[in-house]
Amino acid sequence: MKTRAALTPRFSAKRMVALRARVAERVAEHLDRLTASAPPVDLHAELSLPLPFEVLCDLLGVAEYDRFMAMLAGSGRLDESEEVAVGAQELFAYLGELVTTKRREPDEHLISALREAEIDDGTVCELISTISFSYLVTPTNLSAGIALFASHPEQRERVVRDPGLLETAVEEVLRLSKVDESFQPRYAGEDIEIGGIVIKAGDLVLCGHYSP
Repeated sequence: MKTRAALTPRFSAKRMVALRARVAERVAEHLDRLTASAPPVDLHAELSLPLPFEVLCDLLGVAEYDRFMAMLAGSGRLDESEEVAVGAQELFAYLGELVTTKRREPDEHLISALREAEIDDGTVCELISTISFSYLVTPTNLSAGIALFASHPEQRERVVRDPGLLETAVEEVLRLSKVDESFQPRYAGEDIEIGGIVIKAGDLVLCGHYSP
């Protein structure tokens, strides 16, 4: 409850409008650099990858975008190598320094909000890392959306003509870009019938996110 109370005011309608404008500026900056570059260009590396981390850093109050992104990527790999372990230690050491700085020099961003709520430094670091690691999937979603609209120009034109369709389009992109989750085993918690097929409690289920 303390965490929610601290963060909710930072996501007010007024702040989200300001954030939307800032995101639009960042997108324009990346697109300007891309259009000024000689082809071919890598949209994933030059747009999809850096953009969500920059937005994340804007929310948290982290100035060193590239350094923070590199540490997250290095410590977020799904293996138990010494390199990953060292990367995680470096990440938490960096976050600890950042939280200490925000305690001395508070600002309007999320890390300062958590500190102002008197949440201990260790918990703040854990919360920041949890929030930050979730952004590792966002670049894939962005690139998937670009690829889907590029391969289905008629759908892109529909959204351009009617921006009200954008919310549904985003949901569909998120569904179709969940490639990894299609291979994660899940088990039915109770008997359920879908399309005339009965799935028994305890049955193994693989989700086909590409199904219509």
